[in-house]
Amino acid sequence: MQGEGEEEIKFEEALEKLEKIVEELEKESLGLDETIKKFEEGVRLFKICKRKLEEAELKIEELMEELK
Repeated sequence: MQGEGEEEIKFEEALEKLEKIVEELEKESLGLDETIKKFEEGVRLFKICKRKLEEAELKIEELMEELK
């Protein structure tokens, strides 16, 4: 099931936001509450990216089947 707004975000945008969160978390300068908030957002973005990649893979497989 998709959360609100997930369908609207493009893969590239989600990946860029995820990379920014990873950089922020690696700096270790955030407090505990902010770290947890960023981590939760990162997990949400990861799931979006994963789903979009799976959809793209399925589409490519379907197209390759049409070539046979």
